[in-house]
This record gives sequence, C-alpha cells and structure tokens, in this order.
Amino acid sequence: ADSTLEVQKFVSNHQLQQYIDLSQGVDGKMFKPDPQLYIQACQTLGVTPETTVMVGDSSLDIQMAQAAGAAGAIGVNRQPNLMSLAGDRVVSNLSEIQVL
Repeated sequence: ADSTLEVQKFVSNHQLQQYIDLSQGVDGKMFKPDPQLYIQACQTLGVTPETTVMVGDSSLDIQMAQAAGAAGAIGVNRQPNLMSLAGDRVVSNLSEIQVL
C-alpha cells in the first residue's frame, strides 16, 4: 500500500524490473482493499481480473483480489504464527509458486 514512487524504488533497488510488468502503488483516494485498485492494474496490463491471480502478503491484498473477481489469490505468509491469510493457496516463500 505504498506510493507508486516508493514501489518503483523498491523494484529498482532489488533489481526486479525483469520480473515485473507494472509497478503501481496507492496514490489517490482509494486504499486497499478497494477492488478498483486491482481492476485498474489489470486494465493497465490489458487483462481482466478473471484471468489473473493475485500474490499478496496481507489479508487486504487477498480481500481486494477476491472483491475484484480475480481467478485466484495466493497469500505469502512469511510468519505463519503472526497472521492468517484466507487465499486460495498460502505459501511461506515466493519460491513455492510455480508458473506453468
């Protein structure tokens, strides 16, 4: 839920540009879990929410994707004892996700 500028800095600092097609933050009056944030990202990428899967590390990410009609939601729960995510799948590390 950071600003677009801060998201872009993060992506650059961690050299993730080759893996990410859109670096979008929260810059307006909408905040997570407003599904319009997810819908806007999908529109920018030229896809529909129904053909996408959200990967997020907070319950707000999961709620946003579900409310937007995403095909699925994967919760990344790095500290399982601290929070519970209600995604379609929950992983503890991004490396557990495989693109088929």
